[in-house]
Amino acid sequence: DNGEGGTFALYSLICRYAKVSLLPNQQRVDEDISSFRLKLPTPELERALFVKDCLEKKPLFKNILLFLVLMGTSMVIGDGILTPSMSVMSAVSGLQGQVAGFDTDAVVIVSILVLLLLFSVQRFGTGKVGIMFAPVLALWFLNLGSIGIYNIIKYDTSVVRALNPMYIYYFFKMNGIKAWSALGGCVLCITGAEAMFADLGH
Repeated sequence: DNGEGGTFALYSLICRYAKVSLLPNQQRVDEDISSFRLKLPTPELERALFVKDCLEKKPLFKNILLFLVLMGTSMVIGDGILTPSMSVMSAVSGLQGQVAGFDTDAVVIVSILVLLLLFSVQRFGTGKVGIMFAPVLALWFLNLGSIGIYNIIKYDTSVVRALNPMYIYYFFKMNGIKAWSALGGCVLCITGAEAMFADLGH
């Protein structure tokens, strides 16, 4: 889908090469593509044709495929709506106490305006949005790294020893099952890192 595809785009691509669509999205040209066969198939192509035949001949597999597509798309939509909202509101709420008269109502209004701006720009494609945000992210990471290195050098360089993987072994050995609960809290600290790396990919 011109580099902007998601779950539905992948499903549509599968439907172009196999008659598995339960949604009315096939075109006349798709029938020629679907019936295409090579005279000398490779092992990879043979496996692909086997999967294709299974999907085409068994309605159960078609239903399972569509269910997975709808479930995956629902998760992406849910994550795409909730994550930006929480991120923007938490960032804007940092202005409370710093700006006089900036109460909860102001946080909500400013957050809505920021989200409207972001979603209105998003329709131009992730590539163009990434170009706009790339300098901001680069500056953000540069500041984080600089502040971190400065504080490590100034206060305590021994914190670097935490990079030793033996410490996590000792941690689990001493705490047992409770260590897994603590590890879950650590995972929350890196939530959102995947979005940053996705932006860096642009």
